[in-house]
Amino acid sequence: MRSGRLRRAVFWAAAAALLAPCAGRAFGAEPPDVGAALRSVVRSDYTDDEITLLREQLRYRVDAGFNYDYLNPHPGFGDWWGGEAGIRAQVHPAVTVFGRLGGALRPGGADQPRIDDVLGSAGVIAELHRDMSSTTTLLWGSNSVYLPTFEANQEFEIGFPVSDDVVIAFTPGLFYSKDIYRQSVVGFLIGPLVHFYAFAVGYSFLYGQVEPGNMKSMTHTFTGSYDREGWFESSIAVEFGNGNYLTTYAPVVVKENTQFVGVQLSHRHWIGVDWGLYGQLRFTKIYTEYEAWGGTIGGFYEF
Repeated sequence: MRSGRLRRAVFWAAAAALLAPCAGRAFGAEPPDVGAALRSVVRSDYTDDEITLLREQLRYRVDAGFNYDYLNPHPGFGDWWGGEAGIRAQVHPAVTVFGRLGGALRPGGADQPRIDDVLGSAGVIAELHRDMSSTTTLLWGSNSVYLPTFEANQEFEIGFPVSDDVVIAFTPGLFYSKDIYRQSVVGFLIGPLVHFYAFAVGYSFLYGQVEPGNMKSMTHTFTGSYDREGWFESSIAVEFGNGNYLTTYAPVVVKENTQFVGVQLSHRHWIGVDWGLYGQLRFTKIYTEYEAWGGTIGGFYEF
């Protein structure tokens, strides 16, 4: 749907990096008591083993960043500026909670109404079993044509270890979304995910039933990542599909079938043991409406 495409392009720039699970760290070793002052210096002051021990003391992450997106045709859609802030907390060895708040502003002009939108989220990541985890997320948006007013997602990752370094997993999930036009989407997602060493590659298929109109929406997503938490994390995601909806807000109700494609490159880099920078480049094209080029830059601190 149109609202979901723009939400991903403009508002949810760094969610994937924020939600990276931190549960499952080793708690058996006793790290040295060095204090926060020592942890914040440059990484070259420590060996890799010392960094691993130091990072076992870290339970919280806060981050904040700025977003910019250029939409074409520009006269109709304009420039979008935004900000975001989030927190992640490991409240138990197997439970991580997170929250995030983002906003976007289109200044407006002679041919553009001013738009101020806000999107928030909160959720829980839990290790239910050694080879099974759960992610629950709730989202809510301001009264906007571009945002869901409410969305709920429940995803699982069920792993089947092949060796100590290779795991084949499946990621079933359910979701529900509604917007200000009283349109709702109920659906599911499923796909394989393969972890090998620090790499992961995956595919997911998302199917949604759109009401009113009894229409279908489908998204295909391919992902790849390299994850060494405490050093750097990089990922790429490519998605394409279609979103159907009824223009119930127009004088004449019309069925719309929108084709879209999106590419997202993300990177998080630790400069110190407990702080660093993150960024993202993204492109989204909705063939019947617009294309968007954008990016995000921000910083984070762990304690």
